Amino acid sequence: MLTTTFKVANADVASRKKLSKQEFHARMAEAAQSGRYDLPRHEGSDHVTPIPGVMATNMTRVQSCETRDGSFRNACDPEYLTNAEIEGRRQALEYLRFLKEKIPGYAHAELVSFGMQIGVRESRRVQGDYRRTREDVLTARQFDDQIGLCGAPIEEHHAGSDTKWVYLPDGSCVGIPYRALFHRGSTMCSSQAAASPLPMMPMPASGRWRSAWRWDRRREPQQHYVLRKGVHRVICPRTNCGRGFETMEPS
Repeated sequence: MLTTTFKVANADVASRKKLSKQEFHARMAEAAQSGRYDLPRHEGSDHVTPIPGVMATNMTRVQSCETRDGSFRNACDPEYLTNAEIEGRRQALEYLRFLKEKIPGYAHAELVSFGMQIGVRESRRVQGDYRRTREDVLTARQFDDQIGLCGAPIEEHHAGSDTKWVYLPDGSCVGIPYRALFHRGSTMCSSQAAASPLPMMPMPASGRWRSAWRWDRRREPQQHYVLRKGVHRVICPRTNCGRGFETMEPS
C-alpha cells in the first residue's frame, strides 16, 4: 500500500482527545458507508505534534500495484507513481473534509502540508547476515550487536478498508542488530512482518556503540556508510532512505 500523510493547523487538541480511538474509527466507517465521503481506509489515525494546534495524520490508502492489459506496474513505474501522488493528495483532501465535518476539534482546521512524497510501505528486501523475524519483534528480542531500538508495532496494510496492528509488550523495544545492516544490498534484512515497524524513527541503543564499532572494524570498509565513527545510520527497508544519529565518537 501507498500512503500520503498530511498535517493540519488550528486543531483544538483538547476537544479531539475527548473522542476515543474506537469512536473515531466508527465515525470514519459510518461516513464512508453513508456514500457522502470517499474514504478507502476506515482505521486511519491522527497524532498530536509538539506544535500547538498542529495534528499529523496517517489515513490515506492507495494501491501499490496493478495489472492492466496484461502488464504489471507498481511504484517503480514513473507514470504509476505520478498517478499515485495525485490520488493520495485527492484522498487527503477528502479525509480533511471528513475531519472538519465529523470530528470534534477539527472544525477550524486548515491543511498546512502534505508529505513530501507518497509513502511506499513495502519494497524489495534482501538477505543479510541476520534476518529479523516477526517473533523477534513481538518478543522484543535484544542482540549483542544491536545499534538501535524500535518500539513501533507490526502494521498489516492490505487491500480493503481495515488495518491490523500487532503490538510489542508494553514498554518494550526490539533491538536492531548490526548484522541485519551488513548485507549485499542497501536495505535492512527483515521478514515482511519485522520490516513494518522500521519506517518509524529508531532510537540509538546507548551503551552498545563501542561493541558495534569494534564489530564493524572487522568488516570490509565499503560498509562504513552504514556505521562509521560517530555516526549511526538506519536504512528504511521500503524507501531506501537513511536516518542518521550523531553520537559520541567511539574510541
